[in-house]
Amino acid sequence: MSQNLEDEDSSYNLRPRQNIRIPRRYEVNVAEIPQTYEEAINSHQSKEWKDAIREELYSLQENNTWQLVEYPVGKNIIGSK
Repeated sequence: MSQNLEDEDSSYNLRPRQNIRIPRRYEVNVAEIPQTYEEAINSHQSKEWKDAIREELYSLQENNTWQLVEYPVGKNIIGSK
């Protein structure tokens, strides 16, 4: 009596993913993470956020992640967030 794997997989009753929660023991240490730049710089941890931003920008610059170039006249530039 062998069943194929598809039959075995269909027998699982999994709970809906939206009902899965983080264990309570971890909820105490969860920090509020700002969703926007404005939220970060206006929070009670603004100094830490500004330091982190400064450090990240410095790292990107030191690793030659991008190059600043002149704006090409007559070209459609795509923005970014």
